[in-house]
Amino acid sequence: MCCKGCEAVALAIVAGGMESYYQYRTEKSTTAKELIPDLVFLPVPYSEVPWL
Repeated sequence: MCCKGCEAVALAIVAGGMESYYQYRTEKSTTAKELIPDLVFLPVPYSEVPWL
C-alpha cells in the first residue's frame, strides 16, 4: 500500500465483504499524492517520528 490511509480503506473493503471491488474495478485508483501534489509525505513511518 502507498500509505496508511489506503491500507485502512483496503481493510474496510475486505471487512465489508466487498473484495470483488479489486477484481472488477476498471481503472487504477488515484493516490493521495496525485490528488494533493503539494501534500508533504514523511519519508519514514509515523511510528518512527518522535514528535507525533
